[in-house]
Amino acid sequence: QPVEYLSISEAAEVADRGKDTIRGWIRDGSLTAHQDASGRWLIKRSSLDDFLRGKSLGKGKSPVKPELSGG
Repeated sequence: QPVEYLSISEAAEVADRGKDTIRGWIRDGSLTAHQDASGRWLIKRSSLDDFLRGKSLGKGKSPVKPELSGG
């Protein structure tokens, strides 16, 4: 199944938020995204869905598991 990627504008529509909010989530590491060769941000639809599901449950970023943080 092909992976669906969204632009910041498309992600803003899906999330019912502003584009600046989406950029903020990317900037602070809450939402995973990458830039293509032309510098456009691309967000995996599944990543956005997972992030929004976490937000709707009242959670922000997932805590780092102790075994992954080296201590």
